[in-house]
Amino acid sequence: MLPVLKAIAELLTPPTSPSGLELAWDAVEREIGLALPEDYKAFIDLYGTGQISSADGWAVIWNFRDSSLSGPSLSQWLNGPNCLPEFYRQVVNGSEWPCPYPIYPDPGGLLPFANIIDVDSLNWLTVGPAERWNVVHYACDEQEFPRLEGDSFSRCLLKILRQEYSYPERPSLEPPFEFTELDL
Repeated sequence: MLPVLKAIAELLTPPTSPSGLELAWDAVEREIGLALPEDYKAFIDLYGTGQISSADGWAVIWNFRDSSLSGPSLSQWLNGPNCLPEFYRQVVNGSEWPCPYPIYPDPGGLLPFANIIDVDSLNWLTVGPAERWNVVHYACDEQEFPRLEGDSFSRCLLKILRQEYSYPERPSLEPPFEFTELDL
């Protein structure tokens, strides 16, 4: 197990039987047209589908391997009507605080991978190799997209769990934490 994943597991106990692992990673990556970060794939393999419940809210790390979450097509779920990238495009076109990055499926675009308490989201900035993708936090209240420079998927999640980001500018959850079934 990756050391950072071990540190996450000490704060957030993994389920004994992770759910939503029907799709193979090569099929997922082929469909979305991107190789995903190894730390994200290891997290999903360990936790499956669910949510991080906390004292003050929740976070959902999207499980791209779970066919029941994305319906018939993962790429359509990530880029169809009413998807988060489409919302970002509307923010770009209708706001005085436009998204400063390209948006998936454009090359180097923001690819969402998590929601925090319904209004904020975490995204990868898909520039360069997947292991070097930085996380971009969409902060709804501030209508901005701060880049968490140098923070990979697992480093960002660990910082959230350890409360190392300053709220409200950055994602935050209050302990204790529990990984629970996703309320669909």
